Amino acid sequence: MAVAAGSRLGPNGIVASIGARATAHVYRARHTRLGREVPAKIQQYGLVAAPHPSKCFQRKAKAVAAPSHRYLVARFGYGRGGELTFTT
Repeated sequence: MAVAAGSRLGPNGIVASIGARATAHVYRARHTRLGREVPAKIQQYGLVAAPHPSKCFQRKAKAVAAPSHRYLVARFGYGRGGELTFTT
């Protein structure tokens, strides 16, 4: 499911599409609370059966949020916006 530029997912405003993989689509987003651009990874539609973010997305978000290094991508959260599960 494509997300249009200008759409909002939690505190994130979608800016543009970056690319898609088998299980997720990645967008450039603007985190309104942090005032910076972040990648937003949205789980592909149809892969989420539960009403809450998948355990896999939660596990990945927590794992990459823990270390701090200039070559690691920071994660600022995960959640669900309507029918979409995402990490930022």
